[in-house]
Amino acid sequence: MKGAKTHFPFFRWIVRVLTGRRTRGVCVDLLLLVLCYTAVARLRSYFMARKIQAVLRGLAEVRIDRTTEDQLLKSVPYLQRKGLVRPRPIARVDWIETERTRR
Repeated sequence: MKGAKTHFPFFRWIVRVLTGRRTRGVCVDLLLLVLCYTAVARLRSYFMARKIQAVLRGLAEVRIDRTTEDQLLKSVPYLQRKGLVRPRPIARVDWIETERTRR
């Protein structure tokens, strides 16, 4: 009586390839890569949350009409004074009244 080796050689080859040392190494490498990626993402969100909490803690100490600008800059971390940049106003164009549409 012939065994599975002779009846299902392709299946046996697939099983041997999928359970081989190289395949296990690749799977372990992929698992470690995914774990590292998630760890980095968690650390980034943790440090971002710490920055946000520090800003909120500083803003909680701000009192309107009592806090000077210098005190505000010292008490609220990551707050920087920058010039207000306003975009140029968009020119209003009435397309019905232009010369191009009359032609």
